[in-house]
Amino acid sequence: MTVYRSKIGKGIVAIIVISFGLPAYFLAQEFNFIAAIILAVTAALIAYLFSKIRYEINGNELKIHGDLANSKPIEITSIRSIKETNNPIASPAASLDRLEITFGKVASKVLISPKNKAGFIEHLLQINPDIKVVYRNKPASSQPAI
Repeated sequence: MTVYRSKIGKGIVAIIVISFGLPAYFLAQEFNFIAAIILAVTAALIAYLFSKIRYEINGNELKIHGDLANSKPIEITSIRSIKETNNPIASPAASLDRLEITFGKVASKVLISPKNKAGFIEHLLQINPDIKVVYRNKPASSQPAI
């Protein structure tokens, strides 16, 4: 089994700090410690949940361990494509530097953000060389034949 941790993006961290940290700081300055503690604990919980996001490849299965709920395993042989994206939709990804994985007969999709994207993609391609990989910043003609 190989575990890939989620990349934690600076933008996501900034949103947490601005949304929870700054209000907590100003509330503490006004001696409203209960509200400040609630905001600080909320921010800490979100940070903890982000730090626990991981993607496990075990045999022919990709298992995504996200927030409070884990998804059912994805058969790697059912993965059709992997596409780089910055799609901000809610997903088990702690960064906006994401991969969109399309899998299954009905073309289900999931967004993830492994820290080591190249190693993660290469690992999946070793198991299923038929996966189409679409890179965001490279024209189709210059994509490597993996």
